[in-house]
Amino acid sequence: MLAYRRFREEQELRRLAEAYRLRRQAEQLLADYRQEMEREQERIAGCAEGVEEWQHFSEYLEALAERLRAQKERVAGLREEVSRLEKEAIKAAQEREILERLKARRLAAARYEEGRREQREIDELALVGYQKS
Repeated sequence: MLAYRRFREEQELRRLAEAYRLRRQAEQLLADYRQEMEREQERIAGCAEGVEEWQHFSEYLEALAERLRAQKERVAGLREEVSRLEKEAIKAAQEREILERLKARRLAAARYEEGRREQREIDELALVGYQKS
């Protein structure tokens, strides 16, 4: 049972590490999108002259804004996933620790009982030796 709990904890930690990696990638992509949006807004502000050109740039900026919004939603979802996986990893670690403490207590109790049994045997041997003398 303890081996299973250890395995489960390791599995949760691997899933959490993967979620952290995905979140970092998504956050980096979001930062890239923001920079691209700022660059394009600055570039467009100084060069568009005609109505058609402004409309084209406006559509382009709207597409960038949509991409930025979608990425924000993805990052938010990944942050929630990371939070959930952190809780699951903590729970798995706590379950393993509980079993380890239980195992240690049972081992200590078994050693205590073994010591009591050995002491009884020694006491009986001493009593038999005393009665013979």
